[in-house]
Amino acid sequence: MKIKKILFAFAILFNIAFINANVDQPTELDSTKDQIAFENFFRQTPLQMSTYSMKHFFKGNYSTIYNLNQYRSIKNSKDALFNKSMSEYIQTIFNLEEYQESISQNGTPIVEFLELCNELNMDSERAYSGLRLFYNKIKGCELIDDTVINQLLNKMPTLLLKYFEDKKYESPFISLAYNIEKLLFSKFSNEIDLFGQAPDLFLSDLSENISLLTQNTFNKLEENNNEKEISNRLKNIVIKIFELSLNKTIWDYQRYESTWSSVLSIANGLENLASCRIITHIDDLDEVLWSLTERFCFFLDFVGAALPVSFYENIEIDLENKVVFFLEEPELDEGIKTKKERLIESLTRGKLKAAAAEKGLLSDPTIAT
Repeated sequence: MKIKKILFAFAILFNIAFINANVDQPTELDSTKDQIAFENFFRQTPLQMSTYSMKHFFKGNYSTIYNLNQYRSIKNSKDALFNKSMSEYIQTIFNLEEYQESISQNGTPIVEFLELCNELNMDSERAYSGLRLFYNKIKGCELIDDTVINQLLNKMPTLLLKYFEDKKYESPFISLAYNIEKLLFSKFSNEIDLFGQAPDLFLSDLSENISLLTQNTFNKLEENNNEKEISNRLKNIVIKIFELSLNKTIWDYQRYESTWSSVLSIANGLENLASCRIITHIDDLDEVLWSLTERFCFFLDFVGAALPVSFYENIEIDLENKVVFFLEEPELDEGIKTKKERLIESLTRGKLKAAAAEKGLLSDPTIAT
């Protein structure tokens, strides 16, 4: 499959790039077999698993889980049914050896999981637990197709929106003071005779009521803190998924016409995560944009000679016209080489190799079979 062969293909490209560091010395690949392997790698179609989708495993329990949404008292039952469906999916599909390769080329399972969380009104903790499973699975992927990144960026903001809506957490102690005042007024208004006849009993009952109000207040405070914590963990796992995936991203050099637009689409998608308050700190946004920049530079350094000069010239026009906004933003760290400067360096190297290849000074590593 495509992803299984990619490291081999990159190894070939690395050797070519190393050998051709001096573009004045034309070289050729050592074997036609390597050329064919490299060519065939990029001709592979994404892996299509002949298995049921995740939603298939929820089919039997779906209506029951959905109808239980209105009953908070049986939340555990709803969670149990959800877990049962997920467990069947994990044991049947998720644990397959081929699954990593599948999600490296198709992000549908992640999208389906979040769709189910929305449709079945699952809470932030359930969404976090599922995304954490996918995050750990992605760790085993050799490479990630760029279409997967764009697929997730197009779908996830909408599907995660309800988990990151601004919530105002009023201090429960404000309510506590009000409720104690209300309790005292009620007690002394309605039970003043009891206070005169049995003050110990009156005060004991009053203390018990105040203690109960206080305990409820601390329970509410703990609930708010837990909700904030799981919300932050959910945000962090989303960022980690994209950080990890971007460091494994690969573009298809044979479809180079869409490569640059894919990079821009990914950058816009990452910035949209910030607009949707999923990425809430500028440092986190900067880090994922750096991951995208470095990965694209890595790609250019490997496939430089395989792309036409026009490819580089079109990108240079965009950079000269300053239309790539994330590259025009000042860097957060003073004195460092900017993302734009880093990209220009890789473009310059790649363009030189491409020009040499077009003039016949370098062997094209993508000889058609």
